[in-house]
Amino acid sequence: MKTNFISGKNRISFSGLSFLIAVMPFFAINNPYGYAQDARFSQTYAVPLRLNPATMGANPDMKAILNYRTQWTNVADGFNTYHFTFLFPILIEEQGKLDAGLSAFSDQYGAFKNLDILATLSYSLRISGAGHYLTGALSGGVVQKTLDNSGFTYDD
Repeated sequence: MKTNFISGKNRISFSGLSFLIAVMPFFAINNPYGYAQDARFSQTYAVPLRLNPATMGANPDMKAILNYRTQWTNVADGFNTYHFTFLFPILIEEQGKLDAGLSAFSDQYGAFKNLDILATLSYSLRISGAGHYLTGALSGGVVQKTLDNSGFTYDD
């Protein structure tokens, strides 16, 4: 027998409620709008691994990209952001291409510091003679977020 928590037309069964309770944390954790201020680059094509790791399949050559962004220079400890990307093809064949990439990202603002190091591997499969490709990528890395509280003052 199912227990209904809401009477009338809109009823949620116990099994439906338990499914919602099990699934909601996944969406809350993976919500891109649930974070505080993340670094935003005005030229997103210049940071391909942060935009979409599969975009490196469109690059036929070895490429190194260095980005720097500073914001709020009149304020002490304003935003300083560095991003380095290195893309290189490993294997190029008639039917596809295997690429690897490395991305390092540092964002410093006030007492907060963020460091991301990401390695990516992608494969582009040619699906037509007209140059159409299907590309997928796998990424993995390390993220370190720190807070330096040595400069904090507290009321007694």
